[in-house]
Amino acid sequence: MDVEVVEREPMIVVGWQARFVPIMSPNANNSSVIGDLWTKTFQYDVVSKLPGSLGHPTWGVIWKPADSGEELDYLAGVPFSSMPELPEGMSAREVPGGRFAKITHKGPLSGLKETIAGLHKWIEDNGYVEPANWHDLELYDERFFEPGPEQAFDYFASIDAV
Repeated sequence: MDVEVVEREPMIVVGWQARFVPIMSPNANNSSVIGDLWTKTFQYDVVSKLPGSLGHPTWGVIWKPADSGEELDYLAGVPFSSMPELPEGMSAREVPGGRFAKITHKGPLSGLKETIAGLHKWIEDNGYVEPANWHDLELYDERFFEPGPEQAFDYFASIDAV
């Protein structure tokens, strides 16, 4: 498993947001909830016309709100240089910068659960923990839009040293 520790700058992501039950839960509903968000996000005309839009690549942002129980929030969108005035139904998230463990998921999304489990095991085995204000990120660039066994995207988990 190739995991790289990287430093990321803060960023603003604007798009569509929903609460979901994560992939590692027996009650997971991530596929349907997140799939619907990406359907909206791929309508770039709406997002790209807002002031400050940087367009590509697209980002998935995952975090745990204080009141969510086992659920997490997911925002599917694009990066922005500054916070725009949001049209009704859209959301924005300021993602803090910091240290992240990065892995590339290759192949179909059906194998994502194993990739995420392996990444979190690597984090634990290498003496890292999730920070209190953790964010996981998914970077969908041109590699993701190539169907087949070479289809890939990067998954980032925010980490702190113990």
